Amino acid sequence: MSTETEESERKRHAEIEAAIRGLPILPEEEWQVRHIIDELCLRAAILSAPKGDGRAPPHPRPATRQMTLKELRELERRMFDLARKLERGVRTKRTQEPLNRARERLARLVEGLHAPTLEALRCAPAFADINYFEDRLPNKLLADGSDLSALEMRYWGKLAHLAGIEAVKAQAVAAQVASGDPLNDVFAMVPSLLRLQADEPRYDDVGRPPNRQVHAIADLIVEAYALAGQEPTFWQGNRRPAGPFIEFAREIFGIMGIRRDPLRYVSVAAFARRGRGRKQ
Repeated sequence: MSTETEESERKRHAEIEAAIRGLPILPEEEWQVRHIIDELCLRAAILSAPKGDGRAPPHPRPATRQMTLKELRELERRMFDLARKLERGVRTKRTQEPLNRARERLARLVEGLHAPTLEALRCAPAFADINYFEDRLPNKLLADGSDLSALEMRYWGKLAHLAGIEAVKAQAVAAQVASGDPLNDVFAMVPSLLRLQADEPRYDDVGRPPNRQVHAIADLIVEAYALAGQEPTFWQGNRRPAGPFIEFAREIFGIMGIRRDPLRYVSVAAFARRGRGRKQ
């Protein structure tokens, strides 16, 4: 750990402790203060780490057919866009920066694909190595880019295009086949992809995965406030959330660098605490 990181964590620890010590802690609850401070600091360290936001891994997440199609089209577009940038050849500062941005955005897209999108790609014709696509390609894109080729990007883009065709409704596939398109042979080769063409989604739309660290921090904020024998309140005679508890929650969120309104998180934590029958 670098000296700068250690200094930052010491400063954050002191600020969190000062915020909690500012509450009128009951003498009989004093023994719990250190535990809550230490756990909040640990959560803050996790949040500050790369990819440390506590979210569920993106790959196993389900999605609707519409989301699958959207991701395949975006993958196709970004693959061909990067291929065109690679084909320009001469590298200058002016052309290198857009190329670097394109590589980074494509890597993030590949890392965030939902499960049915990966399944559609896995079933696409001539798909070579799904493990390479999931695990090695993002790292390759995020490296210096010296071993990237326009041909490879066009290969993945074409596969995304074919997988997208296979993921549409059965009527659209039938119309494509009936048109005498050269892709007829492809459809005949991959009948297993027809399962993605049902009129109803195969996957529930579960939305954004929960940010587990922020929810855990909200629980700790409610626990800390309870050490003062006070019940969290959210309103003070007006339409905007206000009061000492909300200010305390905002202070902790600010110290930890969480750029979100704490209301939705601490309200859930507070009601859950009440539901468990715990006295505040």
